[in-house]
Amino acid sequence: MLTINEIQEKVWSLGAKINAPKSILIVYSEPIGDGSGYIIIDNNQYHIIYSERGYEIFRQTTEDLNELLYWIMESVASQMASEYELKNRNDESKDFRRAYFEKQLEILGVLDKKWVLRAKKKIEEILERSPYIDNSD
Repeated sequence: MLTINEIQEKVWSLGAKINAPKSILIVYSEPIGDGSGYIIIDNNQYHIIYSERGYEIFRQTTEDLNELLYWIMESVASQMASEYELKNRNDESKDFRRAYFEKQLEILGVLDKKWVLRAKKKIEEILERSPYIDNSD
């Protein structure tokens, strides 16, 4: 098991490959009160916990460092893709998720090709439940 500081170093290294702002690469070890995830290491497991106002909302647990890094960097890629889509939106008739998902996959592809496959599968599941809605007005 790596320490929080060692995880932080790995996240900064991955973030540098995609020019991610350091502000979205910070690995917290306790809640900061805004719903951001934080990591605890307990019983040889990594836990990412999302909580708000003292209540746990969601938890992911793994013993696998690569899994943990995927979760962290998927979130980073999501934030970067969201910002990119908003700044580059030029066709209001198209579902914003088209550009968002494409950018998210592009970012993850720089980091790890296997992560792209995982993210594609997740996106396909999302689109099965909620297909693209393009306006053709």
